[in-house]
Amino acid sequence: MKISGFIDEIDIGFEKEIEVVKKLGMNYIELRSVDGINVSDLSIEKVNEIKKTLQNESIKVSCIASPIGKIDIDEADFENRFEEHFKKFKHVLNIAQILEVKYVRVFSFFLKREQKEKYKDLILEKMKSFIKEISNLDIILLHENEKGIFGDDIESCLNLIEAMDSKKFKLIFDPANFVQVGVSPLKAYEKLKKFVEYVHLKDANFSSHENVLIGTGDGEILELLKELKRDNFKGFLSLEPHLINFSVLQSLEQEDVNERKAQFKDGEEAFKKSLETLLKMIEKI
Repeated sequence: MKISGFIDEIDIGFEKEIEVVKKLGMNYIELRSVDGINVSDLSIEKVNEIKKTLQNESIKVSCIASPIGKIDIDEADFENRFEEHFKKFKHVLNIAQILEVKYVRVFSFFLKREQKEKYKDLILEKMKSFIKEISNLDIILLHENEKGIFGDDIESCLNLIEAMDSKKFKLIFDPANFVQVGVSPLKAYEKLKKFVEYVHLKDANFSSHENVLIGTGDGEILELLKELKRDNFKGFLSLEPHLINFSVLQSLEQEDVNERKAQFKDGEEAFKKSLETLLKMIEKI
């Protein structure tokens, strides 16, 4: 298992973030935003600058944490929005190739829970169009079980992955997101494990849905790590603390994040504590 993380949660600028991860001994990062700009909005010129910086520091990108698929499917202009969204998807694929990244994160569209059956066929059609676009590329799409999208519970994730039936479409497993939709992470892992290619490590409570330090919530993180070891998982464990109101947090959430209480003084402290906690957990398994 290899450790990566969302360094934009350190929240102090890309160059400083790289300094921090180097100090922490990390060799991989997950790229979601740079200096407050979403990865999907980065210019090719900026991407080439990022590549040079990473090469100089011997750091690799484990995954492009794109926002592709994070649009509401129940909108009158969805087809027009999807057309623009697909152009952005192609741009993300270019970024992944420049940075020599194998994995690109995607989502399966925002909708209300009761609308899943209504929009299922359309969602599957659009997800298949993503897969078709990478057919000749050395890229694998990773679907994350984000709350409030089609694939946010066990049944829907299974429906999605089985319908795609592709070696180029796998799952990111996020235990906190399962907690936030009332699903036991261990039960979810048992059903989905043969499709899991990548793991996001953040934790949350069933009662409040608030994110907490890994190992202190209902995400069953230690138990999950034991299961991953038992299954000989060799993929990435990517830290995503969500413990402070970092700069791009609001753009990732549908609800207002301003009322959330920061659990650490800053992002560097939160990230460092999360890494230390993970390493201690790994020692126990």
